[in-house]
Amino acid sequence: MTAYLFDLDGTLADSLPIILQASHLALKECGQEIDDERIIALIGVPLVQTGELLIGPDQGERYRDCYQKHFYALDTSKLSAFPGLDTLLAKLKANGAKLACVTSKRQKPAEATLAQIGLLDYFTALVCAEDTVRHKPDAEPALAALAFLEAQEEKAIFVGDSIFDIACARNAGLISCGVTWGAGEKQQLIEAGADHIADNVEELAEILLTEQYLGCR
Repeated sequence: MTAYLFDLDGTLADSLPIILQASHLALKECGQEIDDERIIALIGVPLVQTGELLIGPDQGERYRDCYQKHFYALDTSKLSAFPGLDTLLAKLKANGAKLACVTSKRQKPAEATLAQIGLLDYFTALVCAEDTVRHKPDAEPALAALAFLEAQEEKAIFVGDSIFDIACARNAGLISCGVTWGAGEKQQLIEAGADHIADNVEELAEILLTEQYLGCR
């Protein structure tokens, strides 16, 4: 059976507003003001690396600590999954698919987000920032997920909303599916080389539930 790998923020979780809010608070504490566009362009990159890119060398851990402090202080009770994803994941599981969530978040906040949006129990594997040395767009997170699932590259598809997800999939030799309801714009995902593009969950279901992917390729 096919293995399905899903990114978390912007793919499963409708978390962009709270990510932006926490990012601006953290940047302000670090003496920076940066526009939404530049922040969104780095969603999917681990926080330490994001801090180094936005603020400067050796500032990554400071940024991460500030971000996490503000994120946990914000009201996350309204975080939710994008509508229809629970039904899609249930159908994939019912067909015997193997599911993993691959995120640049650390394990504790990743598990908390998945639990908050009601999707945690669908996933057999959760690959987080501390599970790999290299991160998206490197292949290592995707390959780590396949190792947990005991799945093969040629029988796997990676679903994500950012160019980093698409690059991770391509570098690992996986089929990639970009979704346009998160951080990445459609043209960016196309230019990154996504094999499929879904503009809504219904289109994603049409792609993932085909015999091509439910069966062995």
